[in-house]
Amino acid sequence: MNLREAEEKDFEIIYMMGYDAWGDGLSKPDYLLNCKSSIKYANGKWYVLENDDKVLSSSLLIHNLNHLNCGTGLEIRGIGSISTPIHLRRKGYGSNLIEKTMSYINRDIPIDIWFLYSDIGADFYNKLKFEALPNNFQKRTSSLLMAYCQRNTWDINTNAPQIEIPNYF
Repeated sequence: MNLREAEEKDFEIIYMMGYDAWGDGLSKPDYLLNCKSSIKYANGKWYVLENDDKVLSSSLLIHNLNHLNCGTGLEIRGIGSISTPIHLRRKGYGSNLIEKTMSYINRDIPIDIWFLYSDIGADFYNKLKFEALPNNFQKRTSSLLMAYCQRNTWDINTNAPQIEIPNYF
C-alpha cells in the first residue's frame, strides 16, 4: 500500500467514500457539490492510501492546528474525514493510513499532539493509542474528541492542557 497526497483527480472518489456516513440524505450530486465547496475540506491536506493497482482504499484530511498552542511552541495537528469505501472496510486500511500519515508527517516535523473527533466511538482509535479526552474537554455530544500525545507532552487524564481545545474540524 502506498501513501500519497491526494491529487485533483482523486477528490470525487474521496468524497464518495464518506457518503454513507455524512451524506445526510442528500442526493449524490448535491453531496458532491457540498464537499467541493466545503471550506473545511479546502483548508487541510488530503492523504490517500492506494494499492498497487492505483485503487484508493482510504483517505483522511490533516489540519494544522498550531493556532491553538497558546505560545507553547507545541506542534498540533488534527486528523479528520477518515473514510474507507464500504466494500473495503474492516480490512485494516483506515488504521494503516492513519499510522502511515502520522509517521510521514513526523519525519519532517515532530508532532506533539494529534487530535481527532471520532464519530465511531473510541475502540478503533484506542488501538492506535489515541485517548478520549475527559468529559470536561468534550465539545460535542455526537463526536468524541481524542488525542495522541508524544511522551511528556500532556497527560490527558491528569493535567489541564496549556493549549486551546479544538472545535470540530
